[in-house]
Amino acid sequence: MANQWGIPKEIEEAVLKRDHRCVYCGSEFGLERAKMRSWEHIINDISIATIENIALCCIGCNASKGGKLLNEWLDSPRAKLRGVAENTLAPVALTARDRAKQIPDCETPATGSSFGDEIKSATSVLSSQPTPMLHLHHCVSARSFRPLWMLEELQLPYQLHMLPFPPRAKARWFLDENPLGTVPLLVQGDVRMTESAAMCQYLAATHPDAGLDVAPTHPAFGAYLNWLHMSDATLTFPQTLVLRYGRFEPAERKQPQVVEDYSRWFLARLRAVEAALTHSGSEHLCAGRFTAADVAVGYALLLGQHLGLAPQFGPATQAYWQRLQQRPAYQRAMEVQMRAAEVQGVPTTPAPDTRP
Repeated sequence: MANQWGIPKEIEEAVLKRDHRCVYCGSEFGLERAKMRSWEHIINDISIATIENIALCCIGCNASKGGKLLNEWLDSPRAKLRGVAENTLAPVALTARDRAKQIPDCETPATGSSFGDEIKSATSVLSSQPTPMLHLHHCVSARSFRPLWMLEELQLPYQLHMLPFPPRAKARWFLDENPLGTVPLLVQGDVRMTESAAMCQYLAATHPDAGLDVAPTHPAFGAYLNWLHMSDATLTFPQTLVLRYGRFEPAERKQPQVVEDYSRWFLARLRAVEAALTHSGSEHLCAGRFTAADVAVGYALLLGQHLGLAPQFGPATQAYWQRLQQRPAYQRAMEVQMRAAEVQGVPTTPAPDTRP
């Protein structure tokens, strides 16, 4: 039995008994968000779920390290800003650091039950390819819900970093991770992505066996890409103006006419979804099955629901939206974000419902 990060129960219990401080900066865990504890793969390889590689660190260090290689991060200014030094590293982190240094440009541990085991073959270690952990930076029910939903559909291990909304104003440190100051931010090793629909495509394409992707050779490939891009550029964009000028701005800057105009804009563009579902007779948008395009468009419908526009969806769209909400992965994603927000000390108010 493993937890949501793929960590076996017995390893989880052992680490909880061992790590009472951040294994990097040495700070005690606390109620302040940056000091809250989080699960960490010291070497960013989700397949290494051993007592030597699983640890607890503070959220501040976890976010700072992200998908970086251990020694690269330890030598970086970001780690120094966190107060990470030789004398703050816990023994488990020191051992991992020293072991990684044994093989230049490689942080993949050798096969064995312990980091203390000898390296059996440097060649085999260097040739193996680690699977970096997925890190998703997310605000409750913001556009970052798209990749969160995808991660749950794919049942992948990931680390969820919750942020208050809007992060560029309420989590200024996040600008070091994403200069845009927006969510989502998806990090996996050297991969860094900030566009939610692109993340849906990336996750589906890198896990084709799950069936959420549509291959370039498939007749529905063009429609698939069109729905992915339409989900944000056409269906979400007008709603962001409704949110800004109807909810996020102070009273003196609200623009009722903008809210009315762009609500109509969204509903007019949504006719494409209604037409596709009605004419195809399918329960999904393309390829005759559930794909990442349904996740991407589904979020636009969730946002419309938050704005009170759902009663104006066409009948086929309303039925489609109800089906999407019944998916176990959708429901898990909803539960996960709320639970993570509570644990990490972030407000549970959905981003679209935020008021100044």
